[in-house]
Amino acid sequence: MSETDVVSMDDLMNEHSVLLATESDAQKYLSQTLVDVTASSLKPKLLEWASLRFPAIFVLITVSLDVPEVCSDGASRLLPQYIEFCSGMTLSQISESLSQKLPGIQVSFSSVPTAFYVHVSKV
Repeated sequence: MSETDVVSMDDLMNEHSVLLATESDAQKYLSQTLVDVTASSLKPKLLEWASLRFPAIFVLITVSLDVPEVCSDGASRLLPQYIEFCSGMTLSQISESLSQKLPGIQVSFSSVPTAFYVHVSKV
C-alpha cells in the first residue's frame, strides 16, 4: 500500500478544520459584501451607473470566492450554491434584502465559475 492511498484520522480532521475555517471566512466576506452591505456604501457605484446614463445591466457588486471541491458537509457546490451555503440565505433572500435597500432599482445576478455578479437595472 502506498502512502498516497492512506487517509488518517489526523489528516481528515485537519482538512475538515481547514474547510470549516474557509467557510467561516466566506460567511464573513459575504455578510460584508451582500447581506449586511449598506445602501450608502453602494452609492458610489450607483453614481457611476448614473454617470453612464443607466445602462440596462450594470455590475454593482462582484463576489469572488474559491469554492472547494467538497464542502465541510461532503457536498460539491457551484459558486451560487456555495454563496447560499456559506451565507445561510437563498439568492432570492439576498435579492430581496438588496432590493429593499434600493427601491426603484431592479436587482439581478449572474455568475461564472470564479465570480458572482450583482447587477442593477432601472425598473
